[in-house]
Amino acid sequence: MTYPMKSIFKYSAGALLALSLIQNGPAFSQKKVEGYIIENGKLVSQFIGDKFTLARNNGYAIYNLSGDLLVSGIKTPSSLLASAPLDISHSAYFEKAALGSILKDLSGKPLNATTYSKTLPFITDNTPVLVASTVTDKKIVYIDTLGKEIISVSRENYFKALGIDIKANFSVTDHFIAKTMFFAAKDFKPFSDGLTPIFNPVSKRYGYVNTGFTLAIPASYTEAEVFSDGLAAVMDENKNWGYINKSGELIVPYSYSKKPGRFNSGLARVSTKTGKYGYINQSNEIIIEPAYTYGTVFYKGFALVRETYNSPVLLLDIKGTIVASFDPDYSFIDSSASSNYSSEDNPFFVPETLVQLVDYGKAIFKGTSGFSLVDKTGKEILTGDYKLLKDYHNGKMLAHWSKFIDGKTQHRYGIIDEQGNFLIEFTESAF
Repeated sequence: MTYPMKSIFKYSAGALLALSLIQNGPAFSQKKVEGYIIENGKLVSQFIGDKFTLARNNGYAIYNLSGDLLVSGIKTPSSLLASAPLDISHSAYFEKAALGSILKDLSGKPLNATTYSKTLPFITDNTPVLVASTVTDKKIVYIDTLGKEIISVSRENYFKALGIDIKANFSVTDHFIAKTMFFAAKDFKPFSDGLTPIFNPVSKRYGYVNTGFTLAIPASYTEAEVFSDGLAAVMDENKNWGYINKSGELIVPYSYSKKPGRFNSGLARVSTKTGKYGYINQSNEIIIEPAYTYGTVFYKGFALVRETYNSPVLLLDIKGTIVASFDPDYSFIDSSASSNYSSEDNPFFVPETLVQLVDYGKAIFKGTSGFSLVDKTGKEILTGDYKLLKDYHNGKMLAHWSKFIDGKTQHRYGIIDEQGNFLIEFTESAF
């Protein structure tokens, strides 16, 4: 396999702009807002649509691109996954309340009158939350991003769906444990294609329920993933993976010893025992040979791969054709270092760089000395002293600029355009 030569655009307009920035630093913005993009060493800001979030002394805040403060003093609840920053990626957020948390829209208006005991962040258009009146009176409620209840599941509903008689299957002590402890939102996943996995605590197997919380596929799998493109990856008793359809029929045989990815654009990522990634179709035909050390999920017909750590980053289409090749010094943004959720936490995760390349024709890459904005030809649109670039869309992005000047390291944070101009700058509060 051959690749284009390293980018010939090292001294392009973007690079000349970067040289100017290196010498003089970016121009100061007339719009300044108080807040932090990074808190305790962790990225906490998001830039979604025409709004962005910042950490402030009194909690999180939401601003628009005019620099107007929309909501402030937001205290986020402790997520069941971890203590998470404010997340507005689905146009709604959970805010800490006296007895739990409430769901609000981006104007700070409550979307319903319910207080949730425990919550999981939205990673798709629905999420499970825990509602508890007492220690023993608990229910899991699935809600959408408008706060509408999709389904409510009590312990009785849960065990009934699995056909479990609590008294017959548990001792008196275990019966109490089953009623009080075995019921946590973290054990539930969002509905996808109308189904979600369910765990049977007696057989120690997974099945699937529908939105009526009726068992649609028997609990016979050692592990089970969410549905995507009409198929879900499941593991058999021999710890091999295959795919089933929504009727529970085995479509792709148990051929894979390592967990495969979800289907998207008709293809799924699979791994050999030696850790090489390739892609199959729903007929279990290898469409793209397993030749890559790194590989992403497909998104709108494209995926990012690289053969080795030091080889070029490649953009492939669904036929495996190389659409674009990027400098080997680049890495695509594919981890929780620049996203609130990693692929391990989010089964619907798509790397930031891939989304940007497909949707905007330009994307943020991480290089050996910092972050750069690059187009599909490999041309550097923006580069320089950027310790962080994130959330590029519509010609704007979050940025952390840093340079050692006159014996001191200078830091600047804010929203910038493709020329590196700060449209809005974040400043630290004096108090």
